[in-house]
Amino acid sequence: MILTNKNITLIVRQKNRALPLKKFLKLKGFEVLVEPVFKIKAIKHKNINYKNYSAIMFTSATTVEILEKENIDNKFKNIQTFCVGKVTYETAIKYGYNCIKTTANTGQLLEKEIIKFVKPSNNKILIIGGKKIAHNPIAGFNTARLKSERIIIYDTIPIKNLSKESIEVIKNNRIKNIIIYSPETAKTFINLTNNIDINNIKIICLGNKTGNIFKKDNWKKIQVVNDTNLKTFANAIIED
Repeated sequence: MILTNKNITLIVRQKNRALPLKKFLKLKGFEVLVEPVFKIKAIKHKNINYKNYSAIMFTSATTVEILEKENIDNKFKNIQTFCVGKVTYETAIKYGYNCIKTTANTGQLLEKEIIKFVKPSNNKILIIGGKKIAHNPIAGFNTARLKSERIIIYDTIPIKNLSKESIEVIKNNRIKNIIIYSPETAKTFINLTNNIDINNIKIICLGNKTGNIFKKDNWKKIQVVNDTNLKTFANAIIED
């Protein structure tokens, strides 16, 4: 519950993912509200035989956490593993995966890194994650003569309405900026706020794909951040 009269930063993300940024900003004296716009639904999938794969590509930390609940074979964790973004990398390291550190913070950049590292073989690159992804690397891997397979293990289900608290602070002009991390989140958030006059609030978002969605929706204030690093996002908010 928001009890102060300060302007609010609205982070549109799953609560556990938003927590580090929320804590950092609150230490700096900011008021923060977190609004998830998706529910995570695990999907039944084929059994994963680690012997079939030469590399793993994780597209989200949620993927790693869902697999951990499935008690996956520990030998699977010995395969060289590539992750989109720092949070996914740190989550995979936490659970014992053999992670190759890269600077890639998008699926497109990670595809290029994997092509540099992995040599063509009979084994495949396993692309594992959610049903909705910002970039599908299969075509790029095919061009590089790398076999690959995509397995979907969860879906993100959009919520039907924003929380009463979020609607109240938006209508009362309390929101100073809104943090958006993905194109899918952007689309969902725009749909949820379709009947609210909100386009004058500043959007701080990850990547040009996300920013372009707000441009098409005629948002007036958009700042694109190209780094998932917590301090990069925090600085964009603090310096605003």
